[in-house]
Amino acid sequence: MKNILMISLILITLTAFRSPDQQMGISGDYVNQSGSLMTISADKSGKLVGSYTTALGCGKGIVRPLQGWINGNAITFNVHFGECGSVTSWVGHVTPEGTIDTIWTLARGAETGWSTKLTGTSEFRPKSN
Repeated sequence: MKNILMISLILITLTAFRSPDQQMGISGDYVNQSGSLMTISADKSGKLVGSYTTALGCGKGIVRPLQGWINGNAITFNVHFGECGSVTSWVGHVTPEGTIDTIWTLARGAETGWSTKLTGTSEFRPKSN
């Protein structure tokens, strides 16, 4: 029994010190239900970098930088849509199947009030090559 507890403790410790990228296998290309493309990778600290190409609305088809964080299976990332006068943030979780389920909020600049903010959901699935 003592050996089983010791082995379990070692395995848990080794898993806890793996990078978020190793834990989640997060690096790669993803596409959401609207056809927008996201390419991401994570470093050992959990910082995400990549690109985002929207398939909808203002700036459709323009590749933009993406930055964010992953902590375990919790994930957040942001994109600046400069020519559109807006920023969008996504927050959610990576599922055991590798899907990234998020809620997003888009905020338009220049004006204030609730009418300048939009929110919704996105499900990003690994892109098939």
